[in-house]
Amino acid sequence: MNGVSNSAINTVMQKVTRVFIAALVLQYSLISNATIEQARNAIVDKNYQEAESLLTPLTVLGNAEAQFELGILAYKGYIDNGDKINAFSWLFLASEADFPNASVFAQKVFSELSTSDQELALNTAATLSKGIGKQRLKADIFPEIVQTPIQAQVIDKQASESYRFQLEPDDIQLIDRRAEANNKRVAQQAQLISRLNRGYRHNAFDNLKKIELEDEPGFVIVKHNVNQLGQAVDPEVIFSAPDDRFDELIIESILKSKYTPATRHGEAVEQFGVISTRRIGVSGKSIFHTEHPQRYKHFLRLRRQVTEGTDDVTMYRYATMLRAFGDLIVTDSPISYTDILKDLAEKGYVKAQYEYAEHLIFEKNDISQGTDWLLTLAQNGHVQAQYRLGELLLRPTSDTLVQSKEKAQFWLSLAAKQQHKKAINLLSNIS
Repeated sequence: MNGVSNSAINTVMQKVTRVFIAALVLQYSLISNATIEQARNAIVDKNYQEAESLLTPLTVLGNAEAQFELGILAYKGYIDNGDKINAFSWLFLASEADFPNASVFAQKVFSELSTSDQELALNTAATLSKGIGKQRLKADIFPEIVQTPIQAQVIDKQASESYRFQLEPDDIQLIDRRAEANNKRVAQQAQLISRLNRGYRHNAFDNLKKIELEDEPGFVIVKHNVNQLGQAVDPEVIFSAPDDRFDELIIESILKSKYTPATRHGEAVEQFGVISTRRIGVSGKSIFHTEHPQRYKHFLRLRRQVTEGTDDVTMYRYATMLRAFGDLIVTDSPISYTDILKDLAEKGYVKAQYEYAEHLIFEKNDISQGTDWLLTLAQNGHVQAQYRLGELLLRPTSDTLVQSKEKAQFWLSLAAKQQHKKAINLLSNIS
């Protein structure tokens, strides 16, 4: 080692591998619920020890930002007593994952080391990389996408809906009782105001009428599997507008519908990730405008705000309206909801990132880009993304995603530790 004593090597290696070993312990015990957002907040609050404890588990997931931040914290002396060899090791790992400026900072730290320490730093970084570097994690926990379809996963004929269970008007009316109860309260308040007529503006009654709930239209997208008998199983809502209002009703209708099963080499097989859509309360543009005026006005208001420039939350709401009812609303909007979702996802809006990932995977059959977005979220501690990644690895929806029970178990276990019920159920079925 060019003059570097074995005792010196052992001392530094012990310091560097302290965090590394803790991370490997996590890899197998899966005990942390840390998220990158929590770690960022801890750094802002100058709680550097807490930041270290939150960042370390994320490095095992291949989170390059966590690796980068640990390197910077060590370099600045906030952790590890300012050990520059340790700092270089984490920055080197982040640079392997092409994290912005990681390579520049790694070179800076490396240039400040003595010749002997430089050799030691390269060795310790190599050791860390072998354990939780990009190549190791690609083999151990990252999804693998291949170019040639996997014959055992190829589906010759997709499952299709052969009988759609029709919702009865009475079913929908049960959901609308909430609106009726609200409107009754509004009417009572209006009557009280008209009787008192003291100190109230003349338009008070009109303002109250505006908060009445009209019978809302609905749009729901459900992901489910179709078994060999043509039955929908494991239904899960991946998009609904309004949120949650019609979910239970739609899932019930999906379960009562019938499907022609998928086939492989002429034999019926189970297909994962089948998409079914349901629309409630509206079937055409004229009906939307005349029967749902408040919802239409809400759309126009959102469109105006987006045109004038607005915040991410409003942009996301506008995208949701376009997704649910855009084809029923006369609009000259030059952008689609997918354009907005993609833009928000690239800006770091987490809700849009997850929704965009699912849209790519289940509706566009773009498994490569979709799993990339899921992986980014999962590495940041997003529990639903961890579950979805595990589910896909266990039950691939594409013939180019390599099935892996071991990788699936890793991600599902992370989600299960956070009490994700579906992850717990799937884990119990892995043999």
